[in-house]
Amino acid sequence: MFKNEFIKHGENLYVLRKRIKEEYKPNIELWKAHLGADTVLKKDDLLYFVELIPEAEIIVEDTILVEGTSIVMEAPVEESVPEEEIKPEPQIEQI
Repeated sequence: MFKNEFIKHGENLYVLRKRIKEEYKPNIELWKAHLGADTVLKKDDLLYFVELIPEAEIIVEDTILVEGTSIVMEAPVEESVPEEEIKPEPQIEQI
């Protein structure tokens, strides 16, 4: 099983695809295409090839339609949780 590493830079969260030492003078565009990375960050002598995680958009729908049938089911609407019951998420170290 693979473990993803995440990097928080500014307001953005990224999935780390690969770290390469800058002294190797890698072909950045080639590595970005090969890894599916959209951004390269640099810290000390390392290049971090990362992929931006887009912000999630919450969509609430009341009705679920089942394709190919005429069945319509009502989706339960979740009740809001009081703020005192919400645990803060751990912060990811910024580089």
